[in-house]
Amino acid sequence: MKFFILSVFLFVTFSAQASKGTLVFFKGKIQIHRSGESLKVKKKMKLKSGDIITSGKRSMAIVKSKFATIKVMQKSRILLDFPKNKELDATIDKGGAVVKFIRKLKTSNREKRPAEQVTVRTRTASMGVRGTTFMAFVGKDENSILSVKKGLVKFQGNASQKGLEVAKNLSTMTNKNSQTITQKDYGIVNKVNWEMDDMSKDLFQSNKLFSHLDKVWKNYKNAQEIKWSDYKDTQDKKWKKWSDKQQGFKGLNN
Repeated sequence: MKFFILSVFLFVTFSAQASKGTLVFFKGKIQIHRSGESLKVKKKMKLKSGDIITSGKRSMAIVKSKFATIKVMQKSRILLDFPKNKELDATIDKGGAVVKFIRKLKTSNREKRPAEQVTVRTRTASMGVRGTTFMAFVGKDENSILSVKKGLVKFQGNASQKGLEVAKNLSTMTNKNSQTITQKDYGIVNKVNWEMDDMSKDLFQSNKLFSHLDKVWKNYKNAQEIKWSDYKDTQDKKWKKWSDKQQGFKGLNN
């Protein structure tokens, strides 16, 4: 698998036949920027390629395409694109989003369904999704966190030698230095608000989720540092043993 990443952005591609998205719900401070101008935000407004959505504190927005629903979290910034190849692209440079597919694409007998209907890329990971409900989050130190509610997500860290398929109710994370990635029940799934119905009274993510994400990432990072330290100590011991052995051979030859 090859990666061509130009920035720190989280790149999400939703295969959908809609040429436009619709802002079906928003609350709090939401801004829509188009061609360098700030637009007046209103419900059911059509979104075009190049539109940028930013959300402030205690703010959120829901965008729908024909086949997908995206719930933008607070303190997020997302660039939308609706290319001619009938895909919706979203680039998240901070914050996160919950994504849910409405239904799978219909294909003719001659047309082959794409293996991955969603691809998510960051500078530290790549994710391939086949119709699912998941949360993608970019941390302050460029870490990538994925939590799967339903479906199966193929997750590949840029520094890891191989990827893994993350199953429902499990989560994973990585950064640019993580060579090994694992899926576990980090307790994230139960803290995410997966509600996507814009008629619901409870759509916000709780502060407990964000504090839990910080805690889980710190624990993960510390574990990686300990693992690296143990590996380095082992390599140092092997080197010293080999070096002592070579010195012993030299002594015998003399």
